[in-house]
Amino acid sequence: MKPTLTILICIYFFSLKGQNTPEGFVSKTYTTENGLPYNHVLSMVQDHTGFLWIATWDGLSRFDGYEFRNYYPKPGDSTAIPFFVVNHLFVDHLNNVWIHFFSRPLVRYNRELDNFEWMTQPGIRDSFVRHIAQSNDKKSLFLFFPDDRKIFRIETNTRK
Repeated sequence: MKPTLTILICIYFFSLKGQNTPEGFVSKTYTTENGLPYNHVLSMVQDHTGFLWIATWDGLSRFDGYEFRNYYPKPGDSTAIPFFVVNHLFVDHLNNVWIHFFSRPLVRYNRELDNFEWMTQPGIRDSFVRHIAQSNDKKSLFLFFPDDRKIFRIETNTRK
């Protein structure tokens, strides 16, 4: 089955409000009342550790299946996320979570310190990333900017 069709089927089944959940699935709705920063979700990705990373209009959230750990921008703090609205999330083969914000720097989550490392690259902070992909040799990330018709390559070990 094509990935697009599979995604559409999942969206259909999980959008049936007030109706029975498909057999074998358990459905639970999380909102700001449960700790989600905002009820409008823009993007989600699951890392290799099992955490679900959720991009919202009001910050980034990490969900462990029980509770949310929310991340917000802090003016003057270069280890916090740089903006509220997350554009795109990506997990690479080393389990690094990469976060892109519209008109802000690309950031990488630092698991050891539970904070973020900003990747300052000329041209990246002024564009809208449509997609992040990893090279077959797993040494580079590619950022696709359709509005500017650009592709940026970042070496994952040197971050250049």
